[in-house]
Amino acid sequence: MPGSFVIDAFPESASIYRNHYTIVAIDVIRATTTAVTALDLGHRLFAFATLEEARQMAAENPEALLVGEQKGVLPAGFHLTNSPYQLAGNISGTKTIILVSSSGTRLMSYAVGLTPVLIGCFRNLTALARHLITHHQKVALIGAGSKNDFRREDQMGCAYLGQKLMAAGYEPENERTTSIVDTWAKVDHREAAHGRSAGYLKRSGQEHDLKFIIDHFDDLNLVPVMKKQELVVIKPAVIPIGIVEDVFPQQRCASDGY
Repeated sequence: MPGSFVIDAFPESASIYRNHYTIVAIDVIRATTTAVTALDLGHRLFAFATLEEARQMAAENPEALLVGEQKGVLPAGFHLTNSPYQLAGNISGTKTIILVSSSGTRLMSYAVGLTPVLIGCFRNLTALARHLITHHQKVALIGAGSKNDFRREDQMGCAYLGQKLMAAGYEPENERTTSIVDTWAKVDHREAAHGRSAGYLKRSGQEHDLKFIIDHFDDLNLVPVMKKQELVVIKPAVIPIGIVEDVFPQQRCASDGY
């Protein structure tokens, strides 16, 4: 059931698409990677746009873990920053996690409307592509961005998915979407380590998250969907679509001026 897709960025853009498109929210560094990792580990996960909402839920659920950041800083009373590496290595047992971040969880929350909101990162690209191709005709791939900048890793994530959709017969809806796919779809995902978000992680002593993100590429068969504020896993389709099964053909580098 081929359809069409668009690539856009920033939480505020979600209002354009949320009642007419299936939205895929992408914040590779780091909120959607943290979210997908938490779900893979079996945790129950809620995401909020603001600290106030997150703290209100935490007050009602004292056993829950507060995870996240605001402007790169660990908020007072939080257990972990927005770190997939820390989440994967520092929590035993199954927990309820309340996640909030500067951009990624705002995008997730703003995207909630009449149509599905799926969560994507480098870890679940093929699973998302399978699901989109078998269930959804109009798709908006939205990167979270940061400081009014559509970051390279989010453009890459959108482009990788866009390439899969195009190969299955989907049409890009505008020239900007086509340009992003053309620019980034064949770029090695390790180039994400040279962008502004990666630079912040390096400067702030959080390079372990960058390594985690680079090392865990397309390794999960997992499709999360936002149900109000909770993220739950839906069973991805397993179908013989050759282009979805192919290894991502990343062979070159691109410069975004970073």
